[in-house]
Amino acid sequence: ARLDLDAKHDRGRTKNLDDLFEEQHALAAGALERDLLQFRPVARGERSLAIGRAIERVVVVHDQFAVTCRMNVELDLFDRQLGRVLEGDAAVLGPQERAAAVRRSAMALGQCSDQQRRQAVLAMADALEANRDQILAANQADLEAARGDGLAPSLVARLKLDGAKLDGAIAGVRQVAALADPLGRRQLHTELDQGLVLERITVPLGVLGVIFEARPDAVMQIASLAIRSGNGALLKGGREANRSCSAILEALRQGLATSVVSPQSLELLTSREESLGLLKLDGLVDLIIPRGSNALVRFIQDNTRIPVLGHADGICHLYVDAAADPALALRIALDSKTQYPAACNAIETLLVHQAIAPAFLPQAVEAFAKAGVELR
Repeated sequence: ARLDLDAKHDRGRTKNLDDLFEEQHALAAGALERDLLQFRPVARGERSLAIGRAIERVVVVHDQFAVTCRMNVELDLFDRQLGRVLEGDAAVLGPQERAAAVRRSAMALGQCSDQQRRQAVLAMADALEANRDQILAANQADLEAARGDGLAPSLVARLKLDGAKLDGAIAGVRQVAALADPLGRRQLHTELDQGLVLERITVPLGVLGVIFEARPDAVMQIASLAIRSGNGALLKGGREANRSCSAILEALRQGLATSVVSPQSLELLTSREESLGLLKLDGLVDLIIPRGSNALVRFIQDNTRIPVLGHADGICHLYVDAAADPALALRIALDSKTQYPAACNAIETLLVHQAIAPAFLPQAVEAFAKAGVELR
């Protein structure tokens, strides 16, 4: 193991940092050895859970020194103790092993510079472009299977990924790359007392577990945002989109392979059993983000100890104020409803200020009727 030690002495006390390093190194090495000894008699998944705990950041307070140790377990240590489990075929590894690999990669990703993460996201966009035909073919196969299974038309619309939609998604990935660096931002700086300062600075979360509906473009959105913000991600899409999601993830990982970011920063879970296993990966996954129905969100919250970023009912409103430009407001209202009606953020309620209603509503009723939208 390698320890990167950052030590700060308190009130001018002078303790030999080399001695302190050796003491803390011995403590950490002993704890790691105890974890490694547990690997031998237990199942492969439990080994990975121990790995996740072993490489967590350790905070030690020793003789009024605040010592932060970041312990990075070297690859050769994994190879000797685990027989290269983490380097095996991902198809035969369970969610725990794959989550451990994502976590290891996410630790390195979190140390990448803004430019390195930006270039990684751009490489992902280029790889999506290069694999365009394979992605569209996989989506066509998903669509044919969905129609054969009698999937609802609204779900088929979400599942569909045509050339124009793919182009828009790739453009969105490039837009994410162009965003300002989300890391290292000081959001709060308050002096609580003399010599006591409270700061809040943005840092990566670690590993995200994201469960979403059968929408292939969501894979590109989530993966690009995760890498740009320095996080690894375990992705679980709807089973109807398995072929599309797999083709997209393969392209994204090809792009990452040309950058400094490890392709193992992203993993795709494809079965219900794996998604249920994801809920048990506390210690390896830092946050679960479910995108779906309220029933799905509640089920996940009730069946995991991992923090869950849920959502409300998702009833989307558009409000037209008295000071709004009626023509511009009408264009926005139409686009918000008709550009992608199956999307979860298509508007469902139109609120109009009574002062502008006489001028706006007659135009809106006529325009919505022509677009095939029913007003109730």
